[in-house]
Amino acid sequence: MTNRNQSKGLVGRVGAVLAKFRRRRHGAVAPILALAIIPILGSMGIGAEVSNWWLVQRTAQNAADSAVLAAAIDAGNNMTGSTYPTSTPTNNACTTVPSASASWYCQAISTAARYNYARSATVRVEPAIATCPNAAIVSQCYQVTITKMVPIYLLGVLGYNGSDVVAGAKYQRVSSTAYAAAPGPPVDFCILTTNGDIQTNGTPGANVQKCDTFSNGNTSCTGHGIHTGLSYATGTSDTTCENTPTIAPGGQAAECDPYGATTQTIQGNSVSCPLSFNSSSYIPTPPAGCTTANANVRLSNDSAFPTANVITQATINGATSMTVDGQVMQVVQMCGAASFGSGTVNGSGVATCGSTISYTGASANLLVVVYGGGLDLNGCTFQNNESTSSGGGVTIAFAPIPVTGGTCLFTGGHGNYGCIPVSNNSSGGELDLAAPKSGPFSGLAIMQSANYSEPSSGCTPSGSQSGPLDWCNAGNSPTLSIQGLVYVPNGGMTFAGAVSKFQQAGALDCMGLIIKSLTIKGTGLVIDNSGMASLTGQCTQAGVTLPGVPHTHVFYQALVG
Repeated sequence: MTNRNQSKGLVGRVGAVLAKFRRRRHGAVAPILALAIIPILGSMGIGAEVSNWWLVQRTAQNAADSAVLAAAIDAGNNMTGSTYPTSTPTNNACTTVPSASASWYCQAISTAARYNYARSATVRVEPAIATCPNAAIVSQCYQVTITKMVPIYLLGVLGYNGSDVVAGAKYQRVSSTAYAAAPGPPVDFCILTTNGDIQTNGTPGANVQKCDTFSNGNTSCTGHGIHTGLSYATGTSDTTCENTPTIAPGGQAAECDPYGATTQTIQGNSVSCPLSFNSSSYIPTPPAGCTTANANVRLSNDSAFPTANVITQATINGATSMTVDGQVMQVVQMCGAASFGSGTVNGSGVATCGSTISYTGASANLLVVVYGGGLDLNGCTFQNNESTSSGGGVTIAFAPIPVTGGTCLFTGGHGNYGCIPVSNNSSGGELDLAAPKSGPFSGLAIMQSANYSEPSSGCTPSGSQSGPLDWCNAGNSPTLSIQGLVYVPNGGMTFAGAVSKFQQAGALDCMGLIIKSLTIKGTGLVIDNSGMASLTGQCTQAGVTLPGVPHTHVFYQALVG
């Protein structure tokens, strides 16, 4: 009996303990936590690792952005003519000094490395040439894709093995891509007004073949435009002037005269122009005795005109050899007004040329300087035989006589001109000139010294002269056929005719105007560009420095994560 009773007591006590355990909940958390630990760790892994992927993607995107811009800018700097690199180099292109066509590729790789994305087993940097996302703006883009393999940690608990396996380890691939177009071809201005407006009135035949213009003032076209590409201006710009009137940038920063001083006054403001080359400072000083007291300022139809001021073939042949800025040049210096002619002066003035006057020197450029006066073509044709293979270039320059109280000897005589490039004296004539391709006057066919100090208010609406430096009714007569620039930075100019292309063999497609202000009226063509493929297409070959912005406008196309 005793044993049976003891057994019943033990069973009862065990049952009581089990019943008590069922009623209590303190120990229930442990098994629940054990069952939930896997999804908890998985959730933590998703949050931590996905956040890490996002951070990697953003840093890779920053590196790709910087790398693609470096590639695009480098491609612009190494463009050949107007052609950018168009093929993607091989991966070993950067193991040695890269070629110009591969430099952009290596720039992208090295820039990515500076952002801690150097190529390795787990980092890929892939520069390439691609179609731009917005091909309507520009078609060819440079693309950089950076891919980083990020190790898998906590997500492995959930069975996620990543996208890639590298050396037996699991990784997730994270990529960023950026696009940029190379800097656009240089914005070159075939017409620049240094301190005034560009205006047209009529001009049905004017056509500058979509080259760009810049006015340090306003640009306005009445009647017809001149078929520019873009009409830039510090003030307002009229879309009528453009070939496709959809873009007319206005309110631009001042554009410097590339042949002027390093500090220029533009619209009353002092502007620093560190890339300018002051060609005017290289004009030789006047010969001894050239002063206002003895400089002849009368024009060539006067019987008192001195024979020393008549430019003949013998004058050109006898030019003096001078070293100017390290370059040997042939130089003709005329004190006061000058005239082309045969050398005979009689009661009716200077006799016209018996034949064309030519400069045929092949070894040196020719500089003809008229100090304190203008030049009368007097019915003559003056030309040089410069071509792509032979012949020296010619610059006709108009410079002041350095005296106190005035630098231009202006009497308002026959033809009403002063220190301006050419007058026809009712006898016509032609300048058929190609500018030098090198030296201090490179690219300048006709130039007025920037050192003149006379004020100029530009030509009047009727085309008459307001100041001694203004050149009004230009291009009408005499005929101007030019390879290079017409440079009149201190004078207003009105075109009633045309500037044509240099007529001799080997002529290059390059013409331009740098003037204080420009008015084109009536049937003025500005540039008669018949037979030219491009108004400025060969200016580099012609030695011309066009005003403009070289290789700047980078088109930053898109970021694609």
